Amino acid sequence: MRAVAKIFLILIMFAAISLQAETVQIPEWHKLNAKLNGYPEVGKTVELVVNLESLIGNIPETEVKLLLPENWKSDRISAKMPAVRAGSFSELKFQITPTDFLAQGSIVVQANIIVPKSAIAEKIKKDFKTNSSEMIKTVLNWPDLAKRYADVAFAIFPEESFYPLTGHMWLDYDDTLTPREGFKGPAYYDDKMLSSHQAQTDVEMFEKLSAFMVSDKDFAKNIALSGVDVKKKEYDYFSGLYVLAVKDFKESRYDAATGFVDLLLKKLPEKGVLYENIKISAHNLRALIFWAQGQKRVAEDALKKAFYVNRKHPLQRYVLRNIGLLMVSRRDDVTAQQMFKLALSYKSGYTQAVKEALILGEK
Repeated sequence: MRAVAKIFLILIMFAAISLQAETVQIPEWHKLNAKLNGYPEVGKTVELVVNLESLIGNIPETEVKLLLPENWKSDRISAKMPAVRAGSFSELKFQITPTDFLAQGSIVVQANIIVPKSAIAEKIKKDFKTNSSEMIKTVLNWPDLAKRYADVAFAIFPEESFYPLTGHMWLDYDDTLTPREGFKGPAYYDDKMLSSHQAQTDVEMFEKLSAFMVSDKDFAKNIALSGVDVKKKEYDYFSGLYVLAVKDFKESRYDAATGFVDLLLKKLPEKGVLYENIKISAHNLRALIFWAQGQKRVAEDALKKAFYVNRKHPLQRYVLRNIGLLMVSRRDDVTAQQMFKLALSYKSGYTQAVKEALILGEK
């Protein structure tokens, strides 16, 4: 048995040494980045900036190509990036004009970079005392030309463009509450990635977990040791309550929707950046429920509560626009115009709010 145990130990040590050798990586020698200088909008030109940085060695002139969405326009499709000295960077600029709306847009930048093999080999020889010969051999066997890519992801909808893509995106509008011709209804968040069935399961599961944690003080610690993330389950519970509320709201079951929203707002921690998104969304949804039932004054109060969760939060562009729409429905165009302007101070590229502010400005 001792001999077997000794052999087993040697095998483990050998595996650990092998793993360590395999995880030694050749140092990064360049960085390729691309970004848009603004929000992409249909029919409007936006600047695309491509940046190539050399971390090791000098990089000669580099060919850069663009892969654009179909039918999109650019002042040029390819260009030469100036040579880059070690430790510095070069950049190229393209003028892009979107021609279509895209829910999942992407611009791909391809750079054909001549690899500074000698400089990389010298860096490896200097910094790595072990495995350097194998690493250098690997580098010298690389193709002379490295194709590298950078992706710029965005979304363009008639109501709003999104870049960069973040969690601060509301894509849904309730047009049954449209206050006047030329306007859209108020915006709200609808999590389409989470089904109502899964939401119900998450809610029921956490309620059972909560009951066990109340009756057994060690239960939370024990399930955490078994790999269950209680905080994640709690967040899923909050998300589930919200999804169920939205489902009932969309089906005009306002009492049921109110019940889920009220429970969510009661259970959410009073403080914490982690929950600001869902808290703002919940107060906003509560306002829309009141609004749909003709209770506009109470709806306004609910929207104000959403705003005061965090007045600097990016989602407040939606809340302020919704307050503006509520004012339009009450024929208070002066206050409505102020709300639209405030909404645009959070994001000047909020297309729908721009259109509606112009309508009010014409009167």
